Amino acid sequence: MSGAGSSSGKAQKVARMAGKEGVITDRGYQPYSGRYTPEASRWKVIAARMLKMSARQWWAILLLIATIVPLLISAVSMWIMSKLVALAPPGVPLESPDKYIMLPAGTMTIAFLLALFAGAAQVADDARAGAFQFYFARPVTREQYLAGKVVPVLALTMFVTLAPALLLSFLRLALLPSGAELLHKLPLVGATIIMGCVEAMALAAPAVAFSSLSKRRSFVQGGFATLYLLPWVVGAIFMKVSRSPWPGVLSIPEHLENLARFLYRMPLPDGQRAMPVWVSALFLSALVAGSLALLRKRLADVEVVAS
Repeated sequence: MSGAGSSSGKAQKVARMAGKEGVITDRGYQPYSGRYTPEASRWKVIAARMLKMSARQWWAILLLIATIVPLLISAVSMWIMSKLVALAPPGVPLESPDKYIMLPAGTMTIAFLLALFAGAAQVADDARAGAFQFYFARPVTREQYLAGKVVPVLALTMFVTLAPALLLSFLRLALLPSGAELLHKLPLVGATIIMGCVEAMALAAPAVAFSSLSKRRSFVQGGFATLYLLPWVVGAIFMKVSRSPWPGVLSIPEHLENLARFLYRMPLPDGQRAMPVWVSALFLSALVAGSLALLRKRLADVEVVAS
């Protein structure tokens, strides 16, 4: 009896152990219970990271601080000119203080340098490090990657092209003696916003597009600098000799200045002629659209899996 009872107890113990082995008591992981990021906003993750990295660079800090210099010079010059216009007798020809809002002296050069340094690294560094496999093996489209790379350069450049001119336009309105003149000059704010956005896009888009053509920053920076400076310098020389605006037809600064004069309704200096404003608008539109198309084409050719 004792032997039979012992055998029965052992059998029950084995049965209980077998039952326990067949029960899952812990899955070993915790399911994700948070919110999923919408597909349309995934570019923001790339843009925020790139903007943070670029804004921390010493050259970006110096260039952003340097924006204060043309702002202060233009503000003081505008204040002096406003007082002279108010005190001058009727009929005395004086330049309009509005000219200090239109492309404040030095800001275009600072914006160009920001686009040059920030834009050259956007795609070139990823191509050199083989990061395309990291991005495109995940649910990130080419368009989202493109937006995430262009927006940081655009934001840095727009800070320089828009912020000083916008502050100067508010200062100009504050210096007006009457409410009627304020209403008359109120379109200056709209012209400033449009011009600042156009100038930033015309500098940022080609810089990022050039970064997709080479893995080396130096080649990218040299190519973009050539695109910007060579037609400008050569065109200015031939424009002065021929007294015709058409030698500057490939110059980005010339087209930006031509468009700015139209938006701010600023007259040309004596003896100068300007290209039709539609030519400048068409050139800048084609420059931005062509840059984005080139960048999209280069990204479309990227292989997700390295061979």
